[in-house]
Amino acid sequence: MAPLLPKPFRRTHARLTVLILICATILAEIDRIWDKWRKSGMDKTFHAQFAAREDWKVARMMNDADYFEDGGPKLSVGTQIPKLIHQVYKTKDRTRIEPDRLAYMDTWITMNRGFNYTIWTDKEMMAFVKENYPGRILRAYKKLPMIVQKSDFFRYLLLYKLGGYYADTDTRCARHVNWWRIRNENNNIQFIAGLEWYLPPPDFPNTPTSVTNWAFASIPGHPLLNETITTVLHAIESTPATQLQDVTRVVEITGPAQFTRVMQAWLGGFGDAVREGEAAFYARDGVLLLPPVAMNPGTFEPNVTLRDQRTVLYHEFMGNRGWKVAEGAKRLAGRLFGEKAKNLDREVGEAEE
Repeated sequence: MAPLLPKPFRRTHARLTVLILICATILAEIDRIWDKWRKSGMDKTFHAQFAAREDWKVARMMNDADYFEDGGPKLSVGTQIPKLIHQVYKTKDRTRIEPDRLAYMDTWITMNRGFNYTIWTDKEMMAFVKENYPGRILRAYKKLPMIVQKSDFFRYLLLYKLGGYYADTDTRCARHVNWWRIRNENNNIQFIAGLEWYLPPPDFPNTPTSVTNWAFASIPGHPLLNETITTVLHAIESTPATQLQDVTRVVEITGPAQFTRVMQAWLGGFGDAVREGEAAFYARDGVLLLPPVAMNPGTFEPNVTLRDQRTVLYHEFMGNRGWKVAEGAKRLAGRLFGEKAKNLDREVGEAEE
């Protein structure tokens, strides 16, 4: 009796089976690590860094119009950060954007009156880099095989040139971006970023502090972004092309792990205020670093409406089921089907992290 599947397809099926088993094993190991951690009680300490504080709790997010208008008393001192909001996505066609993502993107428009909003597509990103960063940077940008890597690198290049506010398209704006400066209005703020955590989860034990790169703001030409671009450029140039295709190394080469290392070195450490969960202002170059509750409150308590006044956005982590899965599938297809895989379109990926 002839086999049900031709031999090449049987090999493909076997490889896919092995891949599924490996993924299942990894997920089971992560669950085991977290379960052991919960039993030790360490999870309570970890979650505490995202909790709303009694003196900052609010019943509704938009309860103070002082921050919403240019003439409001809380904004008597202006900021040098341009009134520009940037996002990156594969299309501007609203009919081709998933409903949930589109709703998240619209919050950045409706909640920020008086700001110019721009979506940058893949083609526009490439055109921008060609025009503004010819030479080494353009060659490094082209070397990156994954759109998520290009998105990471592009956001640094974009804000260094134009300035403004950047946010991933799987983030929801919780307040007008003027709130990013709450209780720091009188400082000369030129750069704003937020902590992802200052106490690490069990599956990232070697990353004691993490700064998000899914949202940040800057004046044009800020030296911290110049240092970030220089560091990422060197990492791309010194990394073999085969290693750049490794999905697990994205955060290390272009993503938040790299961003965190640069910031920590530039600021000379994060200081006691950060470790205590407070916003910290660094007079050198006007850097404001926000606590985890500002930009990472939805990670462990989704859909919570009674929050902390310092919460400025929610991150929905659509990349966990978007580009990470899609890019892994594309790499697998390349190994399985060779030349035919080159026709796979980047439509399967997301420009998110």
